Amino acid sequence: MAAKGEGPAIGIDLGTTYSCVGVWQHDRVEIIANDQGNRTTPSYVGFTDTERLIGDSAKNQVAMNPINTVFGIPPAPRGVPQITVCFDIDANGILNVSAEDKTTGQKNKITITNDKGRLSKEEIENMVQEAEKYKSEDEDHKKKVEAKNALENYAYNMRNTVRDEKIGSKLNPADKKKIEDSVEDAIQWLDGNQLAECDEFEDKMKELENLCNPIIAKMYQGAGAEAGGGGVDDDAPPPAASGAGPKIEEVD
Repeated sequence: MAAKGEGPAIGIDLGTTYSCVGVWQHDRVEIIANDQGNRTTPSYVGFTDTERLIGDSAKNQVAMNPINTVFGIPPAPRGVPQITVCFDIDANGILNVSAEDKTTGQKNKITITNDKGRLSKEEIENMVQEAEKYKSEDEDHKKKVEAKNALENYAYNMRNTVRDEKIGSKLNPADKKKIEDSVEDAIQWLDGNQLAECDEFEDKMKELENLCNPIIAKMYQGAGAEAGGGGVDDDAPPPAASGAGPKIEEVD
């Protein structure tokens, strides 16, 4: 079974006990099962306003209503025919049905216009606008969730950082207290403002970063200075002294 364009593809099922086929009726595709008990595919498939027809019944309707006869194929044992049926429905409700018997190469195609159920241009435009609206709302919600998660992750990471003995011991007690208080305040704010807007999460994030980042940066700068001036490496070469001795020149 193959699809044409982006429309749905519905075909004839030849692998079950009773063959069946899908046709367009009552503004939708309906599957018609072959309940005659034979194991051959119906040679004709058709429909009227009140009936669904297969086999000989559909064949008898060809003269009266050829447009509604979807396909005629030679009868064959179950599972033998290879048939591709394509249903292509566009935005205006117009159905194009094409079918091809892979064995004989026989093809047939009809177009069914759904005037009663057709969407107006205005309705289609409204549907497109609604889709764009929901897309925008989804993007806004995604940004809000990302901002909330960023604040939450930063607050908990910062709390774990100052609680670490190696890092916390290097912090000034007053600075450490500032970070702890700010982090706890941010966590409590998050617990009570799960439905806050994206810019509120971002503002709270900036507030917390502006307090914590300079303190942490100062701690690392101090640690680096101590490491740089903490003594002379025993393996390092001795520094060269200024005026290490008289300069001797040979004179002929």
